[in-house]
Amino acid sequence: MVKVLGGNELKISAMGQANGIDVYLSNKSIHFGEVQQTGTTNRLLNIINESDQPTTFQFFSDKSNVYSFSKLEGTVAPHSQARIIVEFYPQMTCNYYERVFCVVRNHQVLYVDLIGTCYDVLTKPMPLMQRHVDIFRHKVIMGIHNKARKDKHGDPIDAMASVNASFNDDRDSNNLSAMDLEINQEIPIDDPSQVVLHKEMFTDISAGNRDVKFS
Repeated sequence: MVKVLGGNELKISAMGQANGIDVYLSNKSIHFGEVQQTGTTNRLLNIINESDQPTTFQFFSDKSNVYSFSKLEGTVAPHSQARIIVEFYPQMTCNYYERVFCVVRNHQVLYVDLIGTCYDVLTKPMPLMQRHVDIFRHKVIMGIHNKARKDKHGDPIDAMASVNASFNDDRDSNNLSAMDLEINQEIPIDDPSQVVLHKEMFTDISAGNRDVKFS
């Protein structure tokens, strides 16, 4: 309120809005393809900052992991980006999947899915695809996997076998032509022993346990 010499009073209203940090990853999913055992390959991941101020970031990944980050933490300048090389060096023939989280200051948590396949002269697993992971996560969220699945002998199927079973269900429900399979190579996993998945995928969801837990 403003008082003037004439005795009149004027009311002034003001409104404002603060702009938050605008940061995102160039990819939410990185597929490394098929790599021969003891071989390596790498992909580029950018952290893009479109804000007017710098911000810091940190990736949470084990140093002994098959996925190696050239930089786990750092600062991104305003209207700039940080380049990170992610290297994949598998040690055994199987499919690998992991969701790596990135914490950004004053920003929501970011993540990137890392997927790759390792093979040798005797064993070549069918490749794991991002859509297989998405389908399984959707089923977990919807509660479809709450009830334990059983094999033909009546024994419970563990989480890793369960995700492979969901891949088989996905294959049966999609009539892909031979050309589609050859071009996209989106072939479901048939052998449960050929998949190595991050245990965060298998958090059970029940009426008494709805909180998200990360390993």
